[in-house]
Amino acid sequence: SVRSAAGIDADTLIVGFSLTGGTKPLLIRAVGPTLAALGVSGTLADPTLRLEGSGALIAENDDWQSGGGESIASTATNVGAFALPAQSKDAALLRSLAAGAYTAQVGGGSGVALVEVYDAGAATTSVKLGNVSARTRAGSGADTLIMGFVVAGDTAKSVLIRGIGPTLGAFGVNGALANPRLELFRDTMFVAQNNGWAGDATLAAAFRQVGAFALPSDSVDAALLVTLLPGAYTVQIAAGAGTNGVALVEIYDVP
Repeated sequence: SVRSAAGIDADTLIVGFSLTGGTKPLLIRAVGPTLAALGVSGTLADPTLRLEGSGALIAENDDWQSGGGESIASTATNVGAFALPAQSKDAALLRSLAAGAYTAQVGGGSGVALVEVYDAGAATTSVKLGNVSARTRAGSGADTLIMGFVVAGDTAKSVLIRGIGPTLGAFGVNGALANPRLELFRDTMFVAQNNGWAGDATLAAAFRQVGAFALPSDSVDAALLVTLLPGAYTVQIAAGAGTNGVALVEIYDVP
């Protein structure tokens, strides 16, 4: 899941993910107005959700009830997602997707939104979500970019986490976050942080292993390679007080 300020053009909230090994049903949600009931201010009033693969539109939704509300509601219950009010303007899609790379894009104006991608299929080791990423504007305080993820099962898992800011400029992104700070928490317990990967050789090898693009050795982009016990985690990408910019946060399952 990703909670961030969604906007338009360069500030569009874009969540990317990939599937490996075969076809799997996924529940994807863009929650805006229902966040207000959870105490979040300035929420996106009427989010739209657009799912793309290989540059082509696969599906889109405006109000979740119009996209198969009964199936979406029952699936949300099965995966442990909080319920959406029947008449809410939140958006959702339930689709079976083949192995490949996909993006979920949130439209509908500006405001705080939560994007969630749930594995709605049977537990299997052959078909899995290999990575998830989000590109959006990050700042400080209420504008901190927050991504949540769950390590399932009963054994520890190696995970690569990156917070990309300045290197986005090489890909034509304007207004990139100059100096991202990456912090990892398990529930509310601090786990690790990074504020500049400094060309670390172990991290560089992990980038190559998972197929992530290379980072300049002198960049102040952030990265962590950690082994995590099963549980729920959050990654926060923040800037210094009063500053903000476009950032990319990535989480990779390291084989």
